[in-house]
Amino acid sequence: MGIADWDITSGGDAAMTHDAFQHTNVPVDQLSHDVWARRIDNVGDTGFGRMQFLYGTGAPSYADFGISKDVSVRSAMCLGLRNSGHALALGARMSAGISSDLTDNKLLSEDGYQLRLFENGTDWRMALYRVNSGGEVQLGSTIDLATGVLGDYKWFHLRLDFLLQPNGDATIQAFTNDIGVNPINPANVPTWGAVWVKVIDEDELAVSVPAYDRVGWGGQVDPGAGAIYEGYMDWTECWHS
Repeated sequence: MGIADWDITSGGDAAMTHDAFQHTNVPVDQLSHDVWARRIDNVGDTGFGRMQFLYGTGAPSYADFGISKDVSVRSAMCLGLRNSGHALALGARMSAGISSDLTDNKLLSEDGYQLRLFENGTDWRMALYRVNSGGEVQLGSTIDLATGVLGDYKWFHLRLDFLLQPNGDATIQAFTNDIGVNPINPANVPTWGAVWVKVIDEDELAVSVPAYDRVGWGGQVDPGAGAIYEGYMDWTECWHS
């Protein structure tokens, strides 16, 4: 899946950019078997910015990701130099809009589900959110991915699934693969451990499940005081039923 397969949008007042970045230049790189990652950053701007990558309508197989399909998006994610407002996320059932407003928390899209990787000052964490015009609601508890080891450039392998059931119910699932135990490479199959499941019943479906079919990923950068704040993604995959 190349960069041409994605519709890329940015928001906020920072000069956001993305580029191909060699793994050999990423400190403490756990994915050194691969050559390139995708890096997003604020190019030293002191402003606030977001960047969204949606699997594009121009891609040949995009029509396969229809509103009635099960979808899964997976990626290795890594935060470099950052502050507590910096995060990366995977998204499903997303709208194409991205918020430019610093005061809201709609990191990846104006509507949809978002599985976020972030830090709280001491630990690496992930959490699942439902965002819409009314704001955002966290679904389930926050998961500690690594405690007491808050260093830069630590990779995590995350997965977000949206499963639409025949009876009209839906299931949202979040998974992680331990890269230290199951490295990401073409010869190795990830071992996905479910860390969070949310069942949305039929009564909730009409009002709670967004009527969009986009999948993708992106990130948020808080003001960096002139520093380059950065995030990396690699081995991004989008699946459908």
